[in-house]
Amino acid sequence: MNDGALPTGAKIGVFGYSTGSTKFAATENPTFMDETFYVDYGSNTGATATTTNVVRYWPKTVTNLLSFYGYYPYGDETITATPTKSTAGLGTFTFAQKAAVADMVDFEVSNVANDYWYSSTETNPDAQTSKATDGVVPLTFNHMLTKVNFKFKTDIDYSANDTEIKVTSVTLANVRAQGTLHLSYAAPVAPAKLGITSFAWDGQTSAVASTVVPINASGLVLDTTAALNESGSDKIDFLFVPQTLGDDITITINYDVTQGTSDVTSNVATVKLNSVSPTAWNINDFVTYTFILGLKPIKFTATTATWTAVAAGDIEIN
Repeated sequence: MNDGALPTGAKIGVFGYSTGSTKFAATENPTFMDETFYVDYGSNTGATATTTNVVRYWPKTVTNLLSFYGYYPYGDETITATPTKSTAGLGTFTFAQKAAVADMVDFEVSNVANDYWYSSTETNPDAQTSKATDGVVPLTFNHMLTKVNFKFKTDIDYSANDTEIKVTSVTLANVRAQGTLHLSYAAPVAPAKLGITSFAWDGQTSAVASTVVPINASGLVLDTTAALNESGSDKIDFLFVPQTLGDDITITINYDVTQGTSDVTSNVATVKLNSVSPTAWNINDFVTYTFILGLKPIKFTATTATWTAVAAGDIEIN
């Protein structure tokens, strides 16, 4: 879930392709580094990670090109299938997200670092290849999931009327929790050096009947400032598989309205998430929903009927 850096202790799976003097076309097999290879960051959060678990070395000639891409987290149970040494090209990943927000995993895959060669002082005459200065290959990772945050507030300040609105529970229904990620690659067009890596999900299925949004055990008392969860923080973020939001994907909010010390009413509202934009969660998006709860006060207007003029008979007094 981190922006800009992988967490300390991360293990990154790495696939490596050796193509000789031919540029990477994404039809090759990752025989140089296969599904058994990973990089262990350990406590190293700097620009250069520790080396792979099985050390590989750079070819001695600059015309022997290597290409790489990585994924995170290596060895995690949420990733149930990965490419292998017999996979031609980049392949696919099968991913199943965990149910509880505290256990959710940030699945990331890097762009392909294509056509690299070792460089210290030597020069490769081909401008369409990329030098790995002192043997370091830069991998740029992308979040493959959608980060989603839910916030709750009131439309006005009700405290002046001795009224409190408190959320007691929130659940999501029918969010798809697993799917297959497909990777593809487009070779660079001169004068660019880097190709384009693309990612697409399909086969999303509903593995979790409901997902609970954490709320204080005593309930979340709302005010006009958007807030969330058991600590009043706004930092509890969900990580979901990208998907189109069908009518069946809903959020149900249970909340109490208290007036004075004893007048309490319990309420429930169920909302379709596709009733507002966006109607789909996409790769690397951060979507925040703010739910605004309000009351409809009973109001009165008053008018007075006009007098009805009634003519009385004349009364003569002599």
